[in-house]
Amino acid sequence: VRRWWFIVTAVLVFSGSVVLTRHQKPIYRATGLLHIDSSPPRVLSEMSEVVQLGTGGAYGASRAYYQSQQQILQSRDLAAIVVNHLGLATDEYFLGIKDAAEPMTAEQKQRVFATADAVGLLASRVKVEFGDESMIAKVSIDDGDPEFAQRLVNGVMTVVNLGSGSDGARGFEVYGTTPCTNGSSDLM
Repeated sequence: VRRWWFIVTAVLVFSGSVVLTRHQKPIYRATGLLHIDSSPPRVLSEMSEVVQLGTGGAYGASRAYYQSQQQILQSRDLAAIVVNHLGLATDEYFLGIKDAAEPMTAEQKQRVFATADAVGLLASRVKVEFGDESMIAKVSIDDGDPEFAQRLVNGVMTVVNLGSGSDGARGFEVYGTTPCTNGSSDLM
């Protein structure tokens, strides 16, 4: 009798897992690659004013440099520029009101636009990964719509590329973007 209960329980758990998995919305990940330039700035003619990272046992400095670049890529400042560039502060899909259970009036939508933290929402979705001792950063964003995920990553890449000559984004060079791939729900 105990053996049958075990088999019945195992079949029910497996069946429930299959049903839940089939009803989950797929999540897609778009990824862009950035080359992080670790060369020091040259303010006075051709003379380098600081030691280049990665030379003479500067592993700690190099690591700190890449951590700071990661923080810039995930910052609210960069996200604010991307939100403005892509018009995300009034994007119904991005703010999650496009497919609301009940249609919203124009006044309700305006209230959402005024109170939503589009900058925080985008900044929280940007994921940055570095390989060991790599100068390449993978910038990824997950979304239920693969084209929208790609649009967001391309927006980040565009803003970084446009600002690569300024102090705020110095050191970044857009290397390329990869198409979205189907991911599992545990990516978010």
